[in-house]
Amino acid sequence: MHPVLFTLGPFTVYSFGVMMAAGFYFGSMAAVSEFRRRGGDGDKMWNYLVWVFLAGLLGSRLLSLTNDLSALARNPLQALLSGAGFVWYGGLIGGAAVAWLLAKRNRFDFTTVLECCAPALALGQALGRVGCHVAGDGDWGKVTTVPWGVAYEKAIIGWPHAPGVLVHPTPLYEFAGYLAVFGVLWGLRRRDLPRGTMFALYCVLAGSVRFGVEFLRVNPLVGLGLTQAQFIAAAMVTGGLAWLFWRRGALLRGLATPAAVVVLALGLLAVPACNSRTGLSRGQKAPDFMLSRPDGAVRKLSGYRGSTVLLNLWATWCPPCIEEMPLLNELAVDYKDRGLRVVGLAGDDDPARVKEFLERSPLDFEILLDPDGQVGTLYGITGYPETFLIDREGRVQGKYIGPLPAEGGRPSAELRKRIETLLGG
Repeated sequence: MHPVLFTLGPFTVYSFGVMMAAGFYFGSMAAVSEFRRRGGDGDKMWNYLVWVFLAGLLGSRLLSLTNDLSALARNPLQALLSGAGFVWYGGLIGGAAVAWLLAKRNRFDFTTVLECCAPALALGQALGRVGCHVAGDGDWGKVTTVPWGVAYEKAIIGWPHAPGVLVHPTPLYEFAGYLAVFGVLWGLRRRDLPRGTMFALYCVLAGSVRFGVEFLRVNPLVGLGLTQAQFIAAAMVTGGLAWLFWRRGALLRGLATPAAVVVLALGLLAVPACNSRTGLSRGQKAPDFMLSRPDGAVRKLSGYRGSTVLLNLWATWCPPCIEEMPLLNELAVDYKDRGLRVVGLAGDDDPARVKEFLERSPLDFEILLDPDGQVGTLYGITGYPETFLIDREGRVQGKYIGPLPAEGGRPSAELRKRIETLLGG
């Protein structure tokens, strides 16, 4: 990986920045070309797109900061102007809002603008993902043994894995998917389709690609076994399909093209192929795993064999997780001598945040780091927090989705009874 292309005096040129600029430039060329073909003023469109791009950058950064509100609270200006952490969907939302406002001011027909920008958006996304791959900005996938796996050892945000560990190069998967979407839309632009069809197709196809690829990425789950990006992608697909069904001619002439069907199928078929979040049932053997503690020591679940384990999957950005920490700590202290081991698996993508949390709030039980969310995927969790009761033989005997049951701020009698039963009295 090459996050830094070169340094010239005090100036550093980053590969991600170069590819982001390339995505904007070539995407804008495509949008302006289509705008001119439809009889619009190309120069005016260029100026318009520059402001939309800047708004998109701001929206992208703001959505990224929703996963790190502490940084925004500490220094808002520094957090906003940081060169790291951009979320495409935030850029799409922010850019679309400003595009709508400026379209009225420039007397552009907004639907025409969307039609012209639909292929451009897919092209910009494709080139941007190349930048993500070259820079190693953290949007890689889960650990894998596939022959094309990649180790982002020079990643700009740091590489959390040991030497020799490979992950899915999900930026390249997205590059291929978005490039295919661009090809489909660019090929359809001269067809006589109902107004709005191009953008609706972009929503359906690009949303499907991201929804499927997200199962291989390491973003935290926010609910129903899905990530934030998947909820946004699902909304895009739903909205695009709703419009196409409303305009039935658009559906038949837009979606029912061989290329569009292939892209849509590849995106959606990735769901059953990649989704292993099937959950664990009572009596099932708890899958073994090996994770590091914040101090670097390595632990395996099988290393706790012979003890009853209360396995809690949590994250520092999850308020219910933080609220139940005192309950977990109380259980760890009360039942330690009777053979209970409380183990917390922190799903933060940045282990430094976990270390900072533990320094502020020391705990009496062991915390392991699961930055890729691999154990969460392996155990089929639907979100944070989720807790498993595992007996001395390593079998699952109970599961709590969401916060642990409590009474008056303390562990409930029902929870204590289940633990004591497994402990033998």
